[in-house]
Amino acid sequence: VSKYPLDQTNNETLGGNEEPDWTLEGGYNTKEDDIWPFRAIKRNEFSFKIDRMDLPFYYYCGTGTYKIFFHLPNEIQTIFHSKVTLNYGYKVEVILGVTSYRTNENLRRFPPAVRGCYFEHERKLKFFKSYTKSHCDYECMTNFTLEQCGCVKFSMPRTPETPVCDLDKVLCYTEAINRWPEGETEEVPCDCHPPCNDVKYSIDAKDLGRTSINDPITKFSFSFSSNEVDELENYVAYTLENFLADFGGLI
Repeated sequence: VSKYPLDQTNNETLGGNEEPDWTLEGGYNTKEDDIWPFRAIKRNEFSFKIDRMDLPFYYYCGTGTYKIFFHLPNEIQTIFHSKVTLNYGYKVEVILGVTSYRTNENLRRFPPAVRGCYFEHERKLKFFKSYTKSHCDYECMTNFTLEQCGCVKFSMPRTPETPVCDLDKVLCYTEAINRWPEGETEEVPCDCHPPCNDVKYSIDAKDLGRTSINDPITKFSFSFSSNEVDELENYVAYTLENFLADFGGLI
């Protein structure tokens, strides 16, 4: 669940300027247990259920389909995140794999275009407090939609002066979303490299069938595939100093 991912100057969020308990690059800033997001070791398995009484709209819409997104705590859910579809009356189990990506400090001297990533505070976004690739892609898609249609979809981040698309613009913003990122232009640059320190999830979803025909209850549960997290690190394997030393030694 996201905590204050939006920029307070452009979007109304709870919490004001409160500092988060966790950042993608620095991790947790406290050893206390009463923090958000919860530490994974204290939430090794999670499940919930939804019964008919929780779905008053079920009788009006004739369906009960949910989409559960998996993303980092400093992000909002976007179309770029992995998701699981949960149908009413069925049971779904998800096994979650986690991989951590780290970049050594000796790569800071290289520009982002060379190392292919951004360290924290190297790239500022207009609508989001923290930089992630999904935030950057979403903001770039929003800018492209505004350029193509003169307005943005109601769910996109925007300033108070930005018009929201009416019904007659649905086809326009739908085509703009489908054309992006191929429609990236010089007027709407992106350069959305991933963060130098990142976490990615792999999802293995299993549909376990209907829970009960007479009294259907929707059940969802997930657990981590392992108590250990794979960590991959990028670093300079062969520096200019190494080259000069080897070259001098050969001479």
